[in-house]
Amino acid sequence: MSSSWQPPARRHLLRRLPLYLISASLAALLQASITSGCLAEEAKGIQAILELQSVFFTTSEPVEVRFSLWNPDTKDARSLPQPPLVRYFELVNADGQKLAPATVALDAPRPPALPPGGHYGIAFDLSKLFPQLRSPGTYRLSWKSHELISNQVVLKIVSPYDPKKQYAASLETTMGTVKIEFFPDKAPLAVKNFIELAFSGFYDGTRIYYVDPDRMIAGGDRNGNGTGTPGYTYPVERNDLQMLAGTVGMKRGGAPPMNGSQFFILAAPRADFTGQYTAFAQVIDGLEVVQKISRVPNSGRQSDPPFQPLTDVIVNKVTISEKGAVGPAEKTAPAAAN
Repeated sequence: MSSSWQPPARRHLLRRLPLYLISASLAALLQASITSGCLAEEAKGIQAILELQSVFFTTSEPVEVRFSLWNPDTKDARSLPQPPLVRYFELVNADGQKLAPATVALDAPRPPALPPGGHYGIAFDLSKLFPQLRSPGTYRLSWKSHELISNQVVLKIVSPYDPKKQYAASLETTMGTVKIEFFPDKAPLAVKNFIELAFSGFYDGTRIYYVDPDRMIAGGDRNGNGTGTPGYTYPVERNDLQMLAGTVGMKRGGAPPMNGSQFFILAAPRADFTGQYTAFAQVIDGLEVVQKISRVPNSGRQSDPPFQPLTDVIVNKVTISEKGAVGPAEKTAPAAAN
């Protein structure tokens, strides 16, 4: 994934938008009159703008989209697309298939004209128009009426995290694949956060930025140097899981220490880490890959930051797999430290 990734919005802070949102310069609009339903020459300066509150949405939440027509010209635009505006949306799935919209009664009243700087539009739940968005996938959305074409936006629909289910993850790197299983009973916040970030594609394309030979590796930072966060932090969850070879923990930062997106994987036991960092997962396959990555030539202890790999090791993709409902005997955590 490119560096243009934006952190997923904190869902509980978002306000639901009204069914439709209309913005216009009313004083000039009241003086204008409707002349045509087609796009005339004078309307060519109008811009169609699509906006999303987030690139990532779960299958269970509204897909809020905002669309507006804006007149950046110095004269009135009197010829505007015939309503309803929603009929001009085009949604294409990852296979390039154009999806058929449902019939919905959503629209914004068309003004007589748009004065210079005037705009009007609509905001609504796109999944009402395209029920297909209730299925996970990557989609491309655009709007087109005659020669008036909006920008194209990409949205990704992911499955919501379910604490009643058991998950595993596969970290596909340029040096091999590492598979891990989670301990949601020991670190519920860290497990939920890691899985949701992975669902959103946050970790895809990031680099392993720290390699301490035969001791540990660290990644999960889109800045690639140990300074980045996903746009928020959450409390460290201290638990009694032993820090063994293959233990996956959250790399904390700040004062007081907080977790974010960065994680480490131990190549060898670290008893001194037990109870100090949030252990939340364990390597079940690919420990030799972790150890091999840890031995990549590095910048040394004295560099700033230390132990930077001299050859890039990239996490190409993190894939989350669902293993079914959590049962008391389905997962055994490492033994607690004495």
